[in-house]
Amino acid sequence: MDIVGYQLVTADAALSAAGKAVAVVSVQLNSAGAGAGSVILRNGTGTGGTAVYEFTGSAASSLELYVLAGGKGVVFPDGCFVDIGANTDSVTVAYEKVGG
Repeated sequence: MDIVGYQLVTADAALSAAGKAVAVVSVQLNSAGAGAGSVILRNGTGTGGTAVYEFTGSAASSLELYVLAGGKGVVFPDGCFVDIGANTDSVTVAYEKVGG
């Protein structure tokens, strides 16, 4: 795997081009003051992709870290779309490219 690093996401965004696999290693969810935030990680590059993981914060104004597969990463074969929910200030996603 080719280490990419991280991406700070404040609005819905694709982590890669269509058909380019990525392995998501961790997700840091920053909830807004109005309530607990949420994020859905989808396989693909849009909201029509299959929801693979959904994370919901535990409280308003909280910062929570979710590590996938013990830090080894979970492969999203068609790319990963970060679908930001209500009450979310930002999401930081650490990921790696898979393949060429």
